[in-house]
Amino acid sequence: RFFNTSPNDASNKRKLQNDFEPIRIKTIYLRTFTNLVDLDYDLVNDSIEKAVNYIEELVSVKRLTAGITIVDSDNQGTLLNAYMNTHHDADLIIFFNANYKMANDADISTLSILRKLNDASNPNHGRPIITLLDYNVRFLTVYLQGTSSDNQKKILTYRFMHEIFHFLGFEKSILSDRRINILDTTTIKRVNSNGKLKYIAKGTIMLRKARDYFNCQSLVGLEFEANEQFLHWDSRLLLGDIMTSNIYYPDNVISDFTLALLEDLGWYKVKYYTGGLMRFGKHKGCQFIENDCVKLNANDQISPSFSNEFCFQESNTEVYGTCSPGRQSKGYCLQKTVYSSVENDMRRTFSSSKEWTTNYGPKITEYCPITSETIVDIFYDDIEGTNMRYYSGNCKIGSIYGDEMQPKKIDYTSLSEDFGEILGENSFCGLSSIFTKTKVSGYDGNLRPTCYIMICSE
Repeated sequence: RFFNTSPNDASNKRKLQNDFEPIRIKTIYLRTFTNLVDLDYDLVNDSIEKAVNYIEELVSVKRLTAGITIVDSDNQGTLLNAYMNTHHDADLIIFFNANYKMANDADISTLSILRKLNDASNPNHGRPIITLLDYNVRFLTVYLQGTSSDNQKKILTYRFMHEIFHFLGFEKSILSDRRINILDTTTIKRVNSNGKLKYIAKGTIMLRKARDYFNCQSLVGLEFEANEQFLHWDSRLLLGDIMTSNIYYPDNVISDFTLALLEDLGWYKVKYYTGGLMRFGKHKGCQFIENDCVKLNANDQISPSFSNEFCFQESNTEVYGTCSPGRQSKGYCLQKTVYSSVENDMRRTFSSSKEWTTNYGPKITEYCPITSETIVDIFYDDIEGTNMRYYSGNCKIGSIYGDEMQPKKIDYTSLSEDFGEILGENSFCGLSSIFTKTKVSGYDGNLRPTCYIMICSE
């Protein structure tokens, strides 16, 4: 859109190598009005490079034989002038701009695809090759407060991987291109729902993997969250995938669905070795996709339809500790949305006498309650200094995240030894009966989520 790139020969046709090889990503760092903010740019840049390295290990392309030469720009002012007429042996160029004056402080970043391959005879026609990521310096400064540098790097690395996947293909104009024909729309109607029009992805490879994962051979497509330029998987079905908008959910992994969608574009080959920890909804059958997340039990009480994925509690003044679906963290049942705030087509009525009027989950999961490290605000004052440390925290990095713009973070690394827990890359959450002395109101204390090293064997 904003760039021309020089052709590789006199025929004005861009040439590709015949074989797929690991993608080469060139990172270029810029700054806009950042002198007033105390941010560790070396840490941010290190996180970006780590994210790029991961992507380069996962994704292969048919490389451009002569790389990319940037020869012209438009609508970017003087921001990129220093890089005009420069040549790069790369398949994708990403400008990372540290921006202090972003239009919306609630955004962590804004993305732009500046240039795609535009040779209609090229099988890679439409593939992004020059992109720009503006990241919000003020947001990161607030969000990373109180977290160790190692944990900051892990958080940022995952975030930047998410954004690079957007550039590779999670973008509406790419998926809706008639030559690719992956994006479609359909009305999603679950039990107790009036139905909602959504975008779905229907790539051949992705659908095969999704049908096997959910054990639902009638699945017609995977849902996206909203009508956005840069698309996200719907968290109601794929909570924990790196490409949901709930990027801070503690179970985040790179699933086979995300990798397969890239392969369906025809531009990439991918390595499918990262999705083994994806657990949300696995093998739950078509009912997980078609049914509501809650139901009436035998006692005419509301309970989760799928207890590993969703949770429920009758009272919004009691806290129940449990493990996240992917077992990567311990937390609470997140129910913080009041009935009056729920969209009309998402309000549940089970019978003429029984309505779900309290304790909805977050909007991002269609108001289904989920286990989360984030505690409802009213519990902070009562629990933060005492019981909260027993029941929350990520088993991998030992930290808890609060609201994005008003984070409340505690580093649990120094506390875990007191409770016999071990935090680290090989630690997972399990319900333990070892510690019963400390209770939260309404919780019987017989089982408590705890983090231990777990080793799987055949």
